[in-house]
Amino acid sequence: MARTQVAGPPRARAISGATVAYALSLVPIVAGVGLTGVLTANSGAEAPQSVFARLSNFDGRAYCDIAAFGYAPPARSGALSNLAFFPAFPVLGRALALCLWLPAEAALVIVAHLCCWGAVVAGGAYARARCPDSADAPSLTAMALALLPTTFFFRMAYSESMFAVLTGTILLGFHRRWPTVVLALLVGLATATRFVGLALVPPLLLYCWHSGRRSEIAGCSLHSAGEARRRVAACLAGFVLYASIACWGLLAFSAFQWIRFGDPLIFAKVQYDWGTLGEEPAPLIRRIVATATLEPIWGTYVPSNPAYWARFEPHGNPLFSLQFANPIYFVGTVLLIVFGWRKGLLNRYELLTAAGLLLIPYVTKSYDNAMAGFGRFAAVVVPAYLVMGWLLARMPPVVRYSLLGVAGFFLGIYSAMFAAGYRFI
Repeated sequence: MARTQVAGPPRARAISGATVAYALSLVPIVAGVGLTGVLTANSGAEAPQSVFARLSNFDGRAYCDIAAFGYAPPARSGALSNLAFFPAFPVLGRALALCLWLPAEAALVIVAHLCCWGAVVAGGAYARARCPDSADAPSLTAMALALLPTTFFFRMAYSESMFAVLTGTILLGFHRRWPTVVLALLVGLATATRFVGLALVPPLLLYCWHSGRRSEIAGCSLHSAGEARRRVAACLAGFVLYASIACWGLLAFSAFQWIRFGDPLIFAKVQYDWGTLGEEPAPLIRRIVATATLEPIWGTYVPSNPAYWARFEPHGNPLFSLQFANPIYFVGTVLLIVFGWRKGLLNRYELLTAAGLLLIPYVTKSYDNAMAGFGRFAAVVVPAYLVMGWLLARMPPVVRYSLLGVAGFFLGIYSAMFAAGYRFI
């Protein structure tokens, strides 16, 4: 009982502190969306009528269609199909819309904001658990997660906020030694949210190994070969079982597509249609060479390259171009993870999670997307925020809060340009 009394107030303060960070981040978001009318005239797009519709541009429209009408196959080859988008987020939005009689746009934006708040709370709680000796790192981790400019997507009708709160919760579960089956179910929900949820499966299996499977095998006497084989077989069976549970979301989505449309992998086959280059698929060898030589990253800044950022921006101002900044956010996140590894700040689960969350989109989408969306993909790499919080805690206060202020400024600008119809994806 005494332990509960001691642990309660710090936990409440942590939640309230993360809530304050989330609330502060709404100031630039609201101010930015308020600028929509000023920016729309130059975006080449017609401003949506409602605020919720403004927060549901681009991929958000696909999620709204799924929440309102369900999945539909492409009408013709090359047509954009909402089957490229995973179901957990729009299904949750549809449930809220039915319960509260809301339009799909409003329901999805509300779900995104609730998940964003949850992600900030989970990030702060995780930083507090991982850095118990630092007074400032947990709150600064929460502030970094709330104010990083590309986390404006966490407040839009996008699934990133839901994926971020799941990732933060799973990492917290690893640290607090939650039951493996609970973590496997959460990982499965992540695979129903985004394809990159598969990046959480290897850390789960590593957790399973360190939670007792390794000791079972090591404890087997060397002269008992039959017992050793039995335990190894049981260990492998356990891995297969937990891996299957961890993929329940992806498997259920594939089964639905197989039953409804006759193809369990149609979600992967329609991905290319959502690419940025809009050309015929390049030969496989060309894509492999380009990816291996990091061409999608440096090609963004070469005028002769098809992926040159200015080809996709009507205004041509790099300072306010997410297409220009996408490789910077992505590479910056990679550097944060490498720094965290070199300084011993990140454990094996965090490193494995971050590696998967960065490698899967880079290998599968960087060439076709011309790095579009990679700032958004990097924003869900939760271990990077631990490193940000650690770095911010060691900076002079004037530098620390100046950086957070600049981040908040761009958070508002990005929100404004997204709501105005500029190409922020």
